[in-house]
Amino acid sequence: MTLVEVVIAMALFTMVSAGIYSAGLATLRLTQTNRLMAEAHTIAKQGIEAVVAAGYNPVRGGYVPPITNIVDTATHQVTIVRTTGVILHAANGSVITTPPGTMDGYAEIHVQASFAVPGSDRTAQTTLSTVLMKDPVVAP
Repeated sequence: MTLVEVVIAMALFTMVSAGIYSAGLATLRLTQTNRLMAEAHTIAKQGIEAVVAAGYNPVRGGYVPPITNIVDTATHQVTIVRTTGVILHAANGSVITTPPGTMDGYAEIHVQASFAVPGSDRTAQTTLSTVLMKDPVVAP
């Protein structure tokens, strides 16, 4: 082999190795982001379940869980922030600021979980929403 052939072979090997390394890093980052997105979705679902389990009822004044910071220590100390919001509605659908009392009404529950994507300057988020109706009145 001549020196030119050796240099060309080394250059080709370097380019192929760099491509494989870059593809591996991109795959690892995508896998980590997908795992975090699944965890964020689970945390958002837990927020919805917390509101329902607390017996949220627009007639009783409702319950709004606070913002929760959850640190995932398994993946580079990424913080997932869960925010829960409740929007009260009167029977006619208009937005109200106080519980509807004895009127028929419903509440929209919106839970958002977000996190900073590792190795990037962007933020990923997932949002779950549900509507809770007034508890039915049961005759004795």
